[in-house]
Amino acid sequence: MNKQLRTLGIAGLVSLAGFLASGCGTTDDVIIQGTTQQVNEVIIIPQNTTPGTLTLKFINLLNGTSVFGQQGVNSGGNGPEVVKVHPTRPQFFVGNTLSNNVASFAINGNAGVGNLGAPVAAPAGVRLLAVHPNGAFLYAAGGANIQTYAIQPDGSLVASGAAVALAGTVGDDAAFSNGGNTLHIPVQGFIQSFAVNGNTGALTAPVNTALAAAGDQCTDVNVHPNGTCLIADVAIGGGLNDSVRSYALTGGTLGAVTVQNFTFDIGSGEMARNGQFFLGQTGAPANLRGYNVNAATGAITEFANSPQANPNSSFLMGLDPSQQFIFSVGGGTLDVRGRVADGTMSGVTSDNAGVNANSRRFDFFQYVQNI
Repeated sequence: MNKQLRTLGIAGLVSLAGFLASGCGTTDDVIIQGTTQQVNEVIIIPQNTTPGTLTLKFINLLNGTSVFGQQGVNSGGNGPEVVKVHPTRPQFFVGNTLSNNVASFAINGNAGVGNLGAPVAAPAGVRLLAVHPNGAFLYAAGGANIQTYAIQPDGSLVASGAAVALAGTVGDDAAFSNGGNTLHIPVQGFIQSFAVNGNTGALTAPVNTALAAAGDQCTDVNVHPNGTCLIADVAIGGGLNDSVRSYALTGGTLGAVTVQNFTFDIGSGEMARNGQFFLGQTGAPANLRGYNVNAATGAITEFANSPQANPNSSFLMGLDPSQQFIFSVGGGTLDVRGRVADGTMSGVTSDNAGVNANSRRFDFFQYVQNI
């Protein structure tokens, strides 16, 4: 969910205010009036309802609390499951699971939202979206199929080629490696690694890395910031507790695996920009867990102050772009826990305004405003 800063507002960092003569000499004093830059963040939360809606909230970067920007925005279909924001432009995309489509939106600094053309057809039950790091392509997956789209300059989508069959039911979140040249897709029984054509976005035949058992569901994959390992969250088949599988990564190729089994079930995970890994735990208590990561192997070691219990849910979680907070939705509540650079997780706040029990995988829009 890490985004580059977008700049909105007055262009330029300094302006020339004027000249003042001083005394009788030849020296002029130049007064430079500078603008102040303010970083702003908006969280975009899909509500998996019929019709689907979106809630946008401004985040207070001093304490992680949030206030309404907009709520009740039509998602472009029924049952929105996931939001993904464009890496460089003020645009975002929503996968509507029950309508089998993807809708495109523009957003401005006031949390105003506009549609970017009609929604486009997506694989049935679309639940995974991935935007290429270069911002040129979107991938949407549902069931056991994935479709490539070319993202137009105005944010609208054009399907590129036919949908590609996956080896199993798709999970929740994908990851790119190898400078964007490889896309790793989590599916039942496998992690599928597709080479990406940088000109067309087309996916070549995948390399399939099998999980321990065919019934295991890979739900989420994350790549270390230096590209040397991949961490996969895996729901073990047969009702057993879940595991994390960590792979050494060379280019886009998965290598040796380290398996760490848990005595609990896990939800989504996310890699911080400094290489730490955070993981949501399902059930009660709703724990958040934090780990240091061996960059070579991907093996994880839990922090001394982990886990930390959330009041409501940790299953669907994510770090905001400032990396200061960990957001979670569940049970109709948005839980926010602080995070400092050493991984320490601090006190939690809860807010039920604008979220409901059907809130799903959110994303963040971050921009700089010159004031």
